Amino acid sequence: MKTQEVKDIVSPRKLYFIEVLAALEALPTKELIRGRFNWADLKYCAVGAVERHRGTVDRRMCDHYFEVEVIEENDNGGPQYETMAQRYIRMHKWVKNQIMEG
Repeated sequence: MKTQEVKDIVSPRKLYFIEVLAALEALPTKELIRGRFNWADLKYCAVGAVERHRGTVDRRMCDHYFEVEVIEENDNGGPQYETMAQRYIRMHKWVKNQIMEG
């Protein structure tokens, strides 16, 4: 099956979450921050991890629905005093669940 044929079958949302999962797994440190990201300290939120994985630095506010969904979960989906490592584990699990749900 060709790549375009796969993209025609898989929803854009699912493709985005597959990309998020790959980006999370590619992080050198399995930690995520709350908020956008900090390029200087090499600390990333989930969407920052995707941008790192793509090799882009787009500091504009996102307007893509899927990115907004990930940002909301990253920043507000866990307990208030969650560590960066705990946030990574929670987000990794959540992203995998989003892929499974389609």
